Amino acid sequence: MTNIEYKIAKSKEEFESIKDLCQEVFAQEEMELIHDLAYNSPNKEENICFYAYDKKADKYVGTVSLIVMPIRYGQVILEAAEMGIVATAKNYQGRGINKKLTEMLLDKAEELGYNIIGIEGIPYFYRRYGFNYAVPMGSVNFNLDKVETKVDEEIIIREAKEEDIPFIVNNFKEASSKADLCTIKGEGIIKAQMLDYISSITRKRYLIIEKNQNKVGYLSLNSGDEVEICDISDNLSFEIYEVVLNYFKKQGKKSINIDIPQESKFVKLMERYDYNWKQWYSWQIRILDEFKFLTDIKPVLEERLSNSIYKNEQVDFYYDNYKDLIKFEIDNGQIDLVKEKREESHFGLKLNPQGAIKLFLGEKSMSEINSFLPDCQMNSKYQELVNILFPKMNSHFYMTY
Repeated sequence: MTNIEYKIAKSKEEFESIKDLCQEVFAQEEMELIHDLAYNSPNKEENICFYAYDKKADKYVGTVSLIVMPIRYGQVILEAAEMGIVATAKNYQGRGINKKLTEMLLDKAEELGYNIIGIEGIPYFYRRYGFNYAVPMGSVNFNLDKVETKVDEEIIIREAKEEDIPFIVNNFKEASSKADLCTIKGEGIIKAQMLDYISSITRKRYLIIEKNQNKVGYLSLNSGDEVEICDISDNLSFEIYEVVLNYFKKQGKKSINIDIPQESKFVKLMERYDYNWKQWYSWQIRILDEFKFLTDIKPVLEERLSNSIYKNEQVDFYYDNYKDLIKFEIDNGQIDLVKEKREESHFGLKLNPQGAIKLFLGEKSMSEINSFLPDCQMNSKYQELVNILFPKMNSHFYMTY
């Protein structure tokens, strides 16, 4: 399609035209989301919006955005981004426009040093672009009729103010530590979610929990009429969590949804009652360069070795990803990674991209992966070592823009 140009939006005119396209394809909230990412986000200079333009028709016909999305893997912060707001005009679908925009995005991401790209969507739908199922998305649906009505005058819940943001930031760090793998957000994002964003997708309602006039915790809610708790302090007593439940019950709410790490204390309280866990979309991940990824997470791998039977051992271990052969030189808990010439019969671990995502991001163990991906193989000699280096992980992706 020689009449289609592919560009990066830089001017207000371009962003406004992309907003119009999103409103045409989706709805008002996606149009407002583009507005927030382009104008209101603290990462607006780093967020990149790609678009397709039909010169002949003078029309914007496709768009996709690269959105800053840092990820914490253990104690390591990885430079990552989300591929989001994928839209193609109705009469232009099936012409390869989305494919070209995706290729542009991935090339730009690699150029900028991002190595992990994620997309939220229907499981396996984006495998054709190299994305693989990595992080399930779900939430607890809880019926408030099960909660006994209580009154505790020492505990109050109020709307958060701008001066509460540093307190919220510190509490979020503690709450998110329940996940081994998670997206993270700092003061700028929390401020924008609370005060600056206009889209119902990005704007959050933050509440402060006080006991005897002292701040003890916070929670944040997604926009909308339904109660959807998207994060909450993890260091509170069950008594205080029950006050939170009563807070919404007294407002006449029949149920709430809770979208936080399953290992969180608040979710553990739900285990005292019957609740429904529902899974919906998932996060799918593409690692652009596995050697770089393994190098980036090396401090985490070395920490795992230091707490294992391999802490004083020397082992040479080969990983084959059907493209490269990566040698793990393990010496007393330290790891050197070396690329070597690939040999078909020379490996301790062999993974295709789907298996690599599941193992490295802790969604499945190697034995589980091998049960449905027969081309993912492991020499039994290294089974214990692989389990130590890549255990299953608790993961949760928060909204971080």
